[in-house]
Amino acid sequence: MPGTLRCEALDLNSVMTVGELLRVFMGLARDPSNWHELRVRSKYHLTVPSGPISPEAGWYIICDGEQRPLYVGTAANLDARLNTNNGSRDNFANPRRTSDDVRNFLKCFFSNGLINHMRVVIFPEPVLCAALGARPPLSKSDRENVEKVLGIFRVRVVTATTTSEAN
Repeated sequence: MPGTLRCEALDLNSVMTVGELLRVFMGLARDPSNWHELRVRSKYHLTVPSGPISPEAGWYIICDGEQRPLYVGTAANLDARLNTNNGSRDNFANPRRTSDDVRNFLKCFFSNGLINHMRVVIFPEPVLCAALGARPPLSKSDRENVEKVLGIFRVRVVTATTTSEAN
């Protein structure tokens, strides 16, 4: 039907579904165990110094030191995407690459001191699915759709976290 979003298991045309999705994201962002320091190792790889994080599929928001959201991503394995030599490289070591992902800009700016601190908040897919009554794993399309919703509302999700910490 023209004028509606293409969705599979998660009906993101529904205001109620999107509201519930945001409620779950804000709740996860308020939980300190979902926040991790993020660094760049040897200019190419992201690393979580505290060690492995959830190996589940999900989404993440990379923030600067003042907890301003810089980037939203999705991952089939959060730990592999944010904490390994392979998943976090983003083709950055390839001299023949024709362009760079935003994540490569973050790595460069962190390495040269333009960004002095990064944190990442993770949102495991099974938690979201349980709250919304969806069966994991979500389709690639649903994961990408949720990433877009999180990208649009990333400031609200992260701001809800800092607001709750102030109270």
